Formats: sequence, structure tokens, C-alpha cells
Amino acid sequence: QEKDDLSAAITESHRIHRFRQLNVHVHNKRLDELLQHNGLKRVPVYPDGNCFFTAASLHLLNQDKGTLREALCLHMNENVQHYVDFFPCTGSEHERTQQVRASVEELRENGVWNTTANDILPLALANFTRRRVKIFSSKLDKPVWDITPSLKTGETASVFSPIYLAFLAPRGQPEHFDGCLLKKRYIYTEFGDTCPSHEQEAEELQHSQDACTNEANGLDSDSTESEQESPNIPGIYITPPKKARGRKRVAHPENWKRNVRKQLKLSGQQYTSSRGKTIQAKSLKVVDCSKCKLKCTEKISHEERETVFQTFYDLQNYERQKDFVCRHVEEKRTRTYLDESDQPVQKKRLVDRKYFFTVGGEKVRVCKRFFQATLSIGHAYIQHALEHSADGTFTGEDKRGKNIPSNKTSNTDRNRVKQHIESFPAVESHYCRKNTNTRRFLDSTLNVNKMYKMYKDECETADVTPVSSSMYRHIFTTEYNLSFHHPKKDQCLLCNVYHEEKKRNMLTSERETEYSEHMERKVESRTEKAKDKKEAQESDNLYVATFDMEAVLPTPFDLTSQTYYKRKLSTYNLSVFSLADKKAACYVWNESEGQRGSNEVGTCLYKHILSLPQSVQHVILYSDTCTGQNRNQFITAALHHAVQNIPNIQTIDQKFLESGHSQMECDSMHACIERSRRGVKIHHPDQWITVIQCARDSDPYTVVTLEHDAFYDFKELARNTMRNTKHDINNRRVNWLKLKWIRVTKADTDTVYFKYRMKDQFSQIKIKGTSRRGRPQVGTTSLSLLYTSQLPIPNAKKADLTDLCRSGVIPSRHHEFYSKLPSSSTVRDCLAEVDVTEENDDTDDD
Repeated sequence: QEKDDLSAAITESHRIHRFRQLNVHVHNKRLDELLQHNGLKRVPVYPDGNCFFTAASLHLLNQDKGTLREALCLHMNENVQHYVDFFPCTGSEHERTQQVRASVEELRENGVWNTTANDILPLALANFTRRRVKIFSSKLDKPVWDITPSLKTGETASVFSPIYLAFLAPRGQPEHFDGCLLKKRYIYTEFGDTCPSHEQEAEELQHSQDACTNEANGLDSDSTESEQESPNIPGIYITPPKKARGRKRVAHPENWKRNVRKQLKLSGQQYTSSRGKTIQAKSLKVVDCSKCKLKCTEKISHEERETVFQTFYDLQNYERQKDFVCRHVEEKRTRTYLDESDQPVQKKRLVDRKYFFTVGGEKVRVCKRFFQATLSIGHAYIQHALEHSADGTFTGEDKRGKNIPSNKTSNTDRNRVKQHIESFPAVESHYCRKNTNTRRFLDSTLNVNKMYKMYKDECETADVTPVSSSMYRHIFTTEYNLSFHHPKKDQCLLCNVYHEEKKRNMLTSERETEYSEHMERKVESRTEKAKDKKEAQESDNLYVATFDMEAVLPTPFDLTSQTYYKRKLSTYNLSVFSLADKKAACYVWNESEGQRGSNEVGTCLYKHILSLPQSVQHVILYSDTCTGQNRNQFITAALHHAVQNIPNIQTIDQKFLESGHSQMECDSMHACIERSRRGVKIHHPDQWITVIQCARDSDPYTVVTLEHDAFYDFKELARNTMRNTKHDINNRRVNWLKLKWIRVTKADTDTVYFKYRMKDQFSQIKIKGTSRRGRPQVGTTSLSLLYTSQLPIPNAKKADLTDLCRSGVIPSRHHEFYSKLPSSSTVRDCLAEVDVTEENDDTDDD
């Protein structure tokens, strides 16, 4: 017995591990494809809590992960007033500042990666280095972050030499930064140092990457054992990603014509100006210093001049090239002289300048003509650099292309768009877990085009010129994490994974076996349903039906623009479809009368079985594998109570279709209801009854309305009557998440039969359990009511419904109903059902 339990646990652990491997590999593959598309390559970094600093240090000279961590923490402390607004702090300004300093102080420790200061590090890195930080992420919703310096100290970030980082963010697993470098090497040299040759640079770059890779693999940088591997390498996962098109295209400013033109100019290469004129490439100019008293050509050879020239243009950065000039030119004010009347007079030349180049690690003085000819620059270039310098450092910025366009959207117009977007009620996801994302959901009937149309109508009313639809969409997609709610569908992850692996020739024997068993279970369940349907058509003693919850029905349901800005009352419908005679019933209630849990579903099934003809002795119910609503001990308690208390019912079977393939006949009912409600205005939940009854012309659906005092507490019943639900009669643990067939009978009052496969033999659970003395444990078997009064709705929803009544959208005859709805501030305002983007840990289907 223990060996069987251990084997089952190991099998489940392997399955979870394979899916985690799939998740990591999907993100790795997606990230590598994104980097390859942008001409970049990833450099693995060891995950030791310093990955961000190690990855960033690849782009910085004289900085390792330790010194960079210390420098960034010092920078944030010195500019704490700038960063305090980026931290989730509360309290007074002094208290917020202290919270930020404490968080930064915590970040100083080696290997620490906390959750408050780490999100600000990319911005701090951009401000500290005065360069753009470009992060390529494996996330689909935001694959590229482009961060520019926000500190206005005369510093600016360059478009052409950003710090590239690769960000791996698999769902539910630790996030990680890797290094990221251009496939064509940029050369970053510290001013005053000699520029190595290209061969030396390539060798140093390869050594740097090899050292970083060795560190990621757990090796010393001097190790030569290439065959040694580390389990930390994520590249061993082989499952391919599912390609998904992003919501909007990713901008690549580095490929824009004007930016390419700027980069060519900064690198000294030939380019074509905006007016179509071809500008020749910069070159080393010939200079005659034979008569120069400094003898420049004798002190610096032609090869050394080429090295200096290449160093200067390999910087490819406006600020750093100006810095180069400032660092190699010294100036001091000229002395005054006394005129004939012994009065001090300032010379016409205000400053004296000395020009230098660094050769062999030493500064060599040269004349101005030699300096300009070597760098291929003019007097104005030098003059501008020195006029905007302080302590030998360039403090200006490249203002080309920084002028504000005449057609730029003003802040007033942008704020008006934001106010309109924020006027729509957005709610949290159905599941409230720790560390979930901050995405919020809008009404399922909305879309960006509808929102923009309503925005234009508001602007026309206010006599204001609206922004373009593209600008409205840009603000919506870039400044808000909003989504339009779409109920989760029955999707088969295993089939998707299998076909992707098969297409890439990466199938394993374990995956083949898992998929074949999955398809066998699908065929078994569908064959079983077809067999039961045929038997039900031939016998009056057998009743076979499918049941499922419909997507939430909102009230009021009105296409007027005002309803989009308000929260709505949810109405629920559980549909039951008889396979033999195609009769159907709908059990309807609104959220003030009950929720959508197993108690409500169990009540509907119990009442439906009560309504069956006296000739029915055997009931078979088919459903999907939603654990929260259908496949659990509380529904089993409801069915067990029904078979024991309804005289004509002898046996009840509940069968579950295969996860991902649970298409049922009751789904057609929901499609008919969807068609029936088109063009209909609904202002009261009871009006949904008419819509449902009119959904089918012949043999209309039977509608049963339920109020709060109609629901039973089957969870309490399960606690009283099902003392044992964990172990079968052989003391094997029962996995309710894997059950395919549950049977309760009138003959065996203390037994629940179950199967894991349709073709298996029944196993048994003795639900009453026994005491230590061997006596059966029996609790009360009577049903108790689930609710004693109506359920409160969120205060915000009650306020929105009241506004709709006050504005006349909801007719006055319904005002009394909405005014009497109870409300509470403790009720969570969230989706009533699972969205298609959410993952449900408890269910296979939803």
C-alpha cells in the first residue's frame, strides 16, 4: 500500500516537473527569438541574487556586480526625493523617505533581491549611467521595456548605446536577468585609456562572456572542463513555446531611418542626410607639423593616430564623444597685462588651451591643428564641448530632434483620455491570490472602438477636439493594465503541448504515453455518453442529462453608452439538458440570492432530480471536471441525499468528460440564449426569464427561479454524513481530482463507488467512517438552509445601480427592487467567473 502511494506521488511529481520545464522552456525560447530578431545574443548569468548587477556590468568598465550594487544604492540614497514617488510607501513625506532609505539599505547586502527597491533599479541604472536601459522580456504582454533617464541634471541617455538586459519571467517561478550584448561588438573605453586593437577587444569580450557563462554554469573562469554541466542551465528544456501575436506591435527605434542616420554620423560612417545629400565618412586627415614647436608627428605615429581616431568614433555616443574632447583639452584664463597708464587690461583671447592625446597610458601634448585633424572635427565642435563642461566633464545634451512637434498631444488632452478610461468600472480577477498581477477587467461587451466612440461623443458635447483613435488606443495599451473580460473556455493544454512538440520533433516516450492515455479517456467518456443516451431513449427508467453553468448574465443589459460606465448585477443560470427527449431546464438566480459554488449547483441538481417522473429509477449526470462546482464531495453529498430520500430513485451516477474535451449538449442552450438576447433591453433580473423562455421556439426551456431561502448547505451535510472521503476500503488515498465516475445507490447507504477510468472496476469509500471502537459514525442527515437573508453586493456596485436608476436608464418601476438590495464594503468587487487569461489551480476546466 505504501509503495502504491509513493509511486503515485512520484508520478504526480514528475508530471508537475515536466509542466514546469515546459513553462521555463517556452519563456527561454521566446526570449531567444526576440533577442535574435533584434541582433542580440544572451550571456548566461549565475542566479545568485546578483543577476541584475552582473548582467548590467557587462556594459560598464571598472564595474563588477558588487561595486555596481553599492554605486546604485548610493545613487538612490543621494536622490531619494526623486525616487520616493516610485515606491509603494505610505505616511508623511518624512516617513516615506525613511521607508525608501530602509529598503535601499536592505538592498546593499550581497545577494539580496527584495520586492520594493528592485523594480526601481532599471530606472536608477539609467539615471546613474546617463544611458538608456533596454530590457527584453519573455512576457507576452510587455516584451520590451525602454527606460530613459528621468533625472534632469543636464544629462541624457543616448539612443545608440543602451544597456541591454535579458529578463526571464516564467509564470509562478523566480524571475532572472541574463546579460545581453550586440552580435556586432560596441567598444566602450574609459577616457584616458588606450583603445585596444579589434583583435584584443574580441579576445577580451570572449573572455568576459566565457567567464560569465562559466559562473552561470558553476565553473571557475579559468576552468577548461567544457563538458562539465550545471543543473541551473535553463537551456536544457526542450518544449517549444506557443507563438502568440502580441496585442500591439513592438517599436524598434534603433531601426528608424533618422536614428540609423544619427548612429552612422556618430560612428563616422557615410550617411545620407534628411535632404538626400550624401555625407562622406570621417577619415584621418593629413597634417604637417614639421614646423610645429610641439613636433606632434614625431611623438605620435600614424598607427597611434588611427587608434585614437577609431577609439573616438567607436564611442558612438554624443555625450561620450564630447566628454572625450573635454578630458583631453585643458584651458585656463589668460593673464591680464598693464597698459601705458598701468591699468590691468584683459587680453583679447580669454583662455589658453592645451590639447592632449593618451598614448601608451601617458598624456602627450599636441597642437590644435593636429588634434582637430586626428579626430576630424572643427573648432566649433571643441568650443561647444568646452562651453558646456564642468570639471572636465561634458554636462550638455544632444538637443537635436528634441524640439516639441507642433502636432504633439497636449497633457490636457491626454489627461482627458485618461479620465474617460478611468470612468469605466474595472474589477479584479475571479481569483485573489498572493503575488498575482495587477490586471483589472472591463465589461465583456466593451472594446476600444466602443470606448473611443463614447469618448468622441463626450468631446462633441463639451465642444472639445478629440484625440485620434490611434492615440486613444496607445494610451489605453501602454498606460493601463486593463483587459476586456472573456469567460474561460474548455481548452486542452496537453493536446497543445503534444502537437507543438511533435511539430518540432521533440516528442518523448513519456509524452507519447501521456497523450495516448489522454485520448483513450476522451474516447471512453464520449462512447459512454453515447451508450447512455441510446439506453435512455429506449427505457423510461433511465434519465441521462448534461449540466453546466452559463456565462454571467449582466443586469441591466442595455446598449446605451451610460451603462458601460457602471457595474451591473450578475444573474446566474445552471442549464440541464436531457439527452433522451431533449427537454431542458434552467435554474436562474441573481447574485443577491446566491453565489456560484457547489452548494448552489448541488441545490439545482437536487431540485431537478425531485422534479423527474416517478418512473425514473436511474439517473446519470454528465459534466465537465470543474472541481469547484461539479467534481467534489459536496455534490456527492447532494446526490447521496437525493438517492436516499427520493423514493423512486435507486441509483445516481455522475460521470465526467475528459478535461479539455467536455463539449456537451447543454452548451447549445447557452448559444440559443445568447442569440435570443440580441437587441433586447433588460433592466431587471426577472426579464432574463423571458429571454431564456424565448430562446427555443419549439418546446421552450423550463425556467426555475431561485431565491436565497431555496439553497441548501450541502457542505454542512457532507461534514455530518461523509465522515470519510479520503481513503477507500483498501486504505488507498482517493484523488478526487482524477475521478471519472461517481455512483451512489439506495441499497448501500454508507458507500460511494468511484472509478478513475470508465473501463475500470468500481472502488468503494465507506463514507460514514468508524470510531476507535469500530462503531459507525453518523451525523444528522437533515438539510439546513444555506442563507437566511439576501447576500450583500459591493457598495460600489450598489452606487452604480442607484445612479442608473437616478439617470432614468433603469425605468422607475424597477427602482424599488434596486433600492432594497443590501450592500457592504467588505464584499470584494471582482469577476464572478474565470477569465480566459487566468489560470485556475483547482480545476481542470472552468
